[in-house]
Amino acid sequence: MESQQSHNQLQIIFVPYPTPGHMNPMIATARLFAMHGVNVTIITTHANASTFQKAIDSDFNSGYSIKTQLIQFPSSQVGLPDGVENLKDGTSTEIISKIARGIAMLQDPIEANLFQELQPDCIVNI
Repeated sequence: MESQQSHNQLQIIFVPYPTPGHMNPMIATARLFAMHGVNVTIITTHANASTFQKAIDSDFNSGYSIKTQLIQFPSSQVGLPDGVENLKDGTSTEIISKIARGIAMLQDPIEANLFQELQPDCIVNI
């Protein structure tokens, strides 16, 4: 059962754009918010989470309210192999274009399902 404090706790969702220049600072910011008592959820794909999940797990195990909510990247729908989910993985213009299409396809599921389910007070998306 949740305490009264957790009901009053600010809920922020972070949705980092899948490129290192966006993800690294956003994950660092999300961790800082959690360390200051904010309930943090980071929405990302499986392959992208693998780059920072150990740090999030360590923070969670230290008592901070931070978690990762994973979403399925539409690899097969855009013609990419599994695990190619970040613009840093683009080795050609064609692959970068496919990754960008996959990223765009994530917007509706995130908005329709996760935002409604999690009911955040704030969404950070850069």
